[in-house]
Amino acid sequence: MNRQEYFTKAKRIVVKVGSNVLTAERGVNTKVINALSRQISKLMEDGREVMLVTSGAMASGQKKIGLKKRPDEIPKRQAIAAVGQPGLMMEYEKHFKNIIKKWPDSSYQR
Repeated sequence: MNRQEYFTKAKRIVVKVGSNVLTAERGVNTKVINALSRQISKLMEDGREVMLVTSGAMASGQKKIGLKKRPDEIPKRQAIAAVGQPGLMMEYEKHFKNIIKKWPDSSYQR
């Protein structure tokens, strides 16, 4: 079975997105998150179960704070990730929320 056939038959898909994909010069790359949200939503509409594994909190925080290099100390890394995580999650929430509202199946709406 080739890759395309395997993907077509898959019922559960894990999407892993790394920091380099998710971050832009000044923080979160909203165009990428918008595209990912649409693609994942399409897979879900097709009946697939999708799990999103996302990096990017630390890279987002680092850019938001204006640090040029990652610190070596774990507590500092954790603090930087804590700064970046909310913005990253807010972007995902905003883009997925807009897409899900348009779904015809009302079971996904509150």
